[in-house]
Amino acid sequence: MYLLLFLFLLLLSCSENLYYNEATPRMTIEVLNKSDTIAVGDSVYFQARIVPSHAPVKKFYWLIGSREFLQLNFGSRSLFNESGILNVSFNAIDPLGDTSSTSFTISVANKPVCKKLELEHIHGSPVFKWECYDVDDDKLTYNFLLKNKNATILNTTVLEDSLQLGYALPSDYWEVYITATNSHGFKAGLDSIWSKDEE
Repeated sequence: MYLLLFLFLLLLSCSENLYYNEATPRMTIEVLNKSDTIAVGDSVYFQARIVPSHAPVKKFYWLIGSREFLQLNFGSRSLFNESGILNVSFNAIDPLGDTSSTSFTISVANKPVCKKLELEHIHGSPVFKWECYDVDDDKLTYNFLLKNKNATILNTTVLEDSLQLGYALPSDYWEVYITATNSHGFKAGLDSIWSKDEE
């Protein structure tokens, strides 16, 4: 009798699952870096982690939009050449054929384009005009910065693509910086230096 009890306790100490069979925990996936908005032409490296790290995985892949990327590791570098909203998911298939996945969306947008900055005068008042546009027809805002050699004369945000000062420039030298920003936060800029001799 004592021998049977001794053998039972010995087997119980050697195997945790002999007396109570607990199901293997299901693996979960964590995406380590998510980008919510990226620019057209950017390359982004997505990386995922499977928890627990020793979980058996038969196959894993990234699905970006409609493109599938089979992986040798948990990361994927992707180049985005078109604007739009894409679904990104990382999928892992275990040996039993069960799939675990996690997904998120990203927005791919174009950067603004700025081409030309001009200076005109109307009744002695300088008028600055610039040409910027957004390929996706996104509304742009403009930061207008006017400086001379010693100080900032004007630093303001406007919605139009021109600005009339309403007064003559106080110096014979000035610098102008235009920064166009779209709703995604992408920027493009123009700058120029003028002097009264160039008017």
